[in-house]
Amino acid sequence: MSIVWAPFQSSRLVMGTIGITAASGGLFGLAVVLPFVVHEFDVSPAIVALVMPAIYIGCFSTSVAGGKAADRWGGARVSALGLVIMSAGVGVASQAGMMAVYLAGGLITGIGYGVVNPSTSVMVDPGSGGGRGMLLGVKQAGVTLGGALSGLLLPVFAMRVGWAVALLGAAVLQMVVGVGILAGPRVSLAGRSRALGEPAEGYRLRPNPGSLYGLTMAGAQITCVGLLVVYLTQDVGLSAVAAGFVFGSVLWVAVVARIVWGVVSDRRPHNRSFPLQMCGALGVLGFAALAVPRPAFVAIAALLIGGGAAAWNGAYLAAVIASADLGEGAAVGRALLLVNLGCIVGPLVASAILVSTDSWVLLWLAMAAVQGLGLIAVTRATSLSSPALV
Repeated sequence: MSIVWAPFQSSRLVMGTIGITAASGGLFGLAVVLPFVVHEFDVSPAIVALVMPAIYIGCFSTSVAGGKAADRWGGARVSALGLVIMSAGVGVASQAGMMAVYLAGGLITGIGYGVVNPSTSVMVDPGSGGGRGMLLGVKQAGVTLGGALSGLLLPVFAMRVGWAVALLGAAVLQMVVGVGILAGPRVSLAGRSRALGEPAEGYRLRPNPGSLYGLTMAGAQITCVGLLVVYLTQDVGLSAVAAGFVFGSVLWVAVVARIVWGVVSDRRPHNRSFPLQMCGALGVLGFAALAVPRPAFVAIAALLIGGGAAAWNGAYLAAVIASADLGEGAAVGRALLLVNLGCIVGPLVASAILVSTDSWVLLWLAMAAVQGLGLIAVTRATSLSSPALV
């Protein structure tokens, strides 16, 4: 399958990728600066684990509506709105004087992100099967790119000017990108075919238990994102800057892996579940390695988690849209509903494990088991009505 690189399509991809990069940079920034927040507010890791659920409660509340709005009014307008909301949320968190206000800022941030994610997917989706996996893989790589930049830059800025100023800078950047997208060239949806599946390929990812894959993979991924820097500083003994470097490294690997898995998805349209299964398997191994609190095992875990547990998203959205019986925005929004639920439940489970056992090892092994459950779920949800092609 080929991609027609018309100017408007390239513009959509650039705009959507920059938009989701800025969005995720602010969102993940709330996790990256947590070592500084923990020190200032004097809160326990179990309380810190509530930051990501607060964010994704907001995402959960708006993902379906955001997808439907993008189908109706266009991805650019809706993405810009979401970025403005996110900017407000990150700004509130940056001015927090107590953990409750920081959590409220995270909630507002999530409300905006729940709008940005499906609407940027609508922006870049080609409207047919051609190149869908690669385009969505590139766009979703922006999620990890934003997180990687946050992991590498925000701790340095936080040490020099304070975590509040560092977060405020991320909020201003989101506002600027949102205004830029709104002021950018308009892309007409006229003549763009609706993405209602690819029946000729014989592939379908059944929503049940296919949605369980998104829920479990997201739950483990966000647990890792939300707690990795705390684990590395408190249990492995790394400095905040070194922990931020590892955090960023996981996401830099995922930037490349998301694009690679998107290409693999396009090369195997008869079975778009294959890259999803590979991501689940790598995730199991990665979290098992992370359970060993030694720098060498942490390095191995960064490669495996970045290549699998943090890299499934673009290929997953391509599989969802290819199997959909409704508009692409609505299909993505519905899938993200379960993804966001996983992002809520995963860290809450992690918090419960830390409170009851105070064991990071048990936590990471539990996340490995969750990744295994996702691998089983996607395998059971895959329907192939035609012989596999090589």
